Amino acid sequence: MLRPVTNITISQNGAGRNLVLFFDFVTSWEFSNNWEDLSAKGKVVFPKNIYVTEQTTLKRYPLFGVNNNSNIGGFNSEPLIKRGDKIKIEAKYIFWDENLNEYETKMTAIVEGYISAVKAGLPVEIEFEDNMYLLKKTPMPNRSYKSTQTIESILSDALKSVNSKYQTNFRVNNDSQTNVTWSAGLLTSENETIAQFLAKLKRDARLFTYFRGDELRVGRTVYVESEAQTKYFEFQNNIISADLEYKRKDDIVLSAVASNHIEETVGTTKDGKEKKRKKRIEVLVTFANGADTPTWKEVKQGDKPDPNTDGERRTFTFPDATSIADLVEKTTALLKKYYYTGFKGKFTTFGTPYVQFGDNAQLINKKLPEQDGIYKIKGVAYSGGVEGYRQEIELDYKLNV
Repeated sequence: MLRPVTNITISQNGAGRNLVLFFDFVTSWEFSNNWEDLSAKGKVVFPKNIYVTEQTTLKRYPLFGVNNNSNIGGFNSEPLIKRGDKIKIEAKYIFWDENLNEYETKMTAIVEGYISAVKAGLPVEIEFEDNMYLLKKTPMPNRSYKSTQTIESILSDALKSVNSKYQTNFRVNNDSQTNVTWSAGLLTSENETIAQFLAKLKRDARLFTYFRGDELRVGRTVYVESEAQTKYFEFQNNIISADLEYKRKDDIVLSAVASNHIEETVGTTKDGKEKKRKKRIEVLVTFANGADTPTWKEVKQGDKPDPNTDGERRTFTFPDATSIADLVEKTTALLKKYYYTGFKGKFTTFGTPYVQFGDNAQLINKKLPEQDGIYKIKGVAYSGGVEGYRQEIELDYKLNV
């Protein structure tokens, strides 16, 4: 028998607000985290009749009733819980063997972040985000950046203002150095927050950013293989339910439309200088019939790609592609990862073994061993409360192909 345990700590944030509130019981909580979403988000729902304990004084505060001191909404005085307060959710299991000896798993910190909303009414419900919450509140400097400046150095400078204002210790992972040649010549930030700047990098340069703890990671390669752990999940055992589809490579049609803007020389000026103009290059790359190499077709300016009548189609932008051939090569390399015989989709398991996106899931099916495989984990939706502790794991692509 497994008994889930959830500990939630809320630390008040702001002048005159220094209480540390502790909950060891909630109706439900959830937290979703993957590399595609800029901010990882979640929510907590407390029971209608619950007390919270302040960790230093051990004083108990009620979170229910009309005439009480909790004042969640803050209508009459400073609220007990409000936007900007820090939140930490930890979870574990307690279990017993056949001799009733008690054991427990390691207490795992699922998320540390900031409360983004407190819903009015009862039961009390709060929403929260990871560290990206503070980057949504901090402006980028109005500035133009040279192509010689790396994205990592630009963001390191931007985080200094966050650390100074909120007494945080955010840092940028500098394992990679990313330069971007912007289509307009210069990368600029103007009247936008750091989070909006990051969203622009994702949209226009295919650069993904996310927080892992206090470290901001940025780049086109989102996984850090040196820290990836492989965890085992078995059908008819610790896989509770599955929304997975197993497909053979021969039956899959997978295509992508990829594009970029480049400069091309179109003659010379009267002074003998080269005349250049911006040109959009675009290709359609398709994997089909189990082939190891794709077919491709250039999409001329003014034309549209062939319609997607069968299969899955993706859209890519490669700001560093310099030619049609380069665009085809980059698209092929990225698309090929998703062209395999195996599973696609999600499955639900218990809260243990604990995984994060970037880890590897080894799926085992003793009834159909040909379906065994190792997959990169794209995202995890965690949930807990009175109905148990669960992880919904989304697969990205197969590793052992």
